[in-house]
Amino acid sequence: MTGRDSTPDENLGLEQFQLVGPPPVLFEGWHLPRKQTVRRAQWSLPLKTLVEGFPPGQPIKYLGLPGPDLLDVRELVNAVCVTEDRRLAFLGFVKSALAGEPGHEMLNTSLSTVLRSPLVMAESQVLPDDIYYLADRSSVAWGQAEQLGTYDFVNFDLCEPALGRDHSTPRNIYGALHGVFDLQSRRSEPWLLALTSRIDRLSFSGSTFARLFSLFDKNRRECETFARSVTRIDPSLAEADEAGVELVDGMIFFRLAALLACKWILDLCSQTRCKLRLINSAGYRVYERADLDMLSLTLRVEPQYDLRPDSAGLARPMVGLDECALASAIADRLLRLTDLDEFLVQNPGMQDDALRQSVDLMVAASYPRDAYLDWLKERGVEIAAML
Repeated sequence: MTGRDSTPDENLGLEQFQLVGPPPVLFEGWHLPRKQTVRRAQWSLPLKTLVEGFPPGQPIKYLGLPGPDLLDVRELVNAVCVTEDRRLAFLGFVKSALAGEPGHEMLNTSLSTVLRSPLVMAESQVLPDDIYYLADRSSVAWGQAEQLGTYDFVNFDLCEPALGRDHSTPRNIYGALHGVFDLQSRRSEPWLLALTSRIDRLSFSGSTFARLFSLFDKNRRECETFARSVTRIDPSLAEADEAGVELVDGMIFFRLAALLACKWILDLCSQTRCKLRLINSAGYRVYERADLDMLSLTLRVEPQYDLRPDSAGLARPMVGLDECALASAIADRLLRLTDLDEFLVQNPGMQDDALRQSVDLMVAASYPRDAYLDWLKERGVEIAAML
């Protein structure tokens, strides 16, 4: 791999990690170094913390949207599997990998190469399918996901404004998340859930927003601690009705949208007897404008097994989940939501690290290094650290 911090281990244990055929030259927004900061800080590091408590030799199971170049898989292997001496089994969804689609050939070659690594388990696979099919228990997607078991890390890394889509459509993120929690309900160990979605108030379906807001409003009315936490996000949210919150400042709406999503997931957790904790949250800008418009969350889900009271009433039941406290903690945590663009400007050393790591990943996936650096320069990225 390329970069002064490279080591042989970072190359998935292979002497050479090159794709066969003409190199791809189409770069996307998720190829920016900023996204590598998300991969490392929001995905790899929390996953590394999670698996440190696993028995020796227990593999890591990952479900996500790795893209036809499998950058996310490469990152998890390099940053977690190598350092923790664990193997990875993954199930990926890549819609662009259907026969005849631009990503088909790249995915086939990427998967073939990655599967040759001793750190990647042979049962790993990528489906040329929509992850939203996880909402359908009769789908191929659900069947394949169930076959691999439960997952240590589930990653909905979406580019679209998924959280605001009309919930009545046949396939949507809410149905898919419901399917994931159904699948994970047989799991006793904690697991991670990452969620990335565009946030645009104009794209929010009225009915979807209304249903999310109703959960938020119920908490606000019934839980004083939650109401105080919401007020700390912004006083205007203390009593604003549904119409009122849609008119708040862009940054306030962004945090509110993140809270609405977390509240819905927390409600899902309460049905499956799980605690939910927001580990970190960040936002960045897809378009050059003042407001954040891409949300990235990492949550930790902890299954709980509280027995109901015995019929005779002789045993003192354990205290159940405190939804009020969990929701309040999430709201407080969102006060520390990171503006990733601003953070990287203020921390040039981390920006340089992200750049070097991105170049390493891209070259490992056989993107031409010079073309990639030229593209970064065109996008206004300072590449002096690579020169």
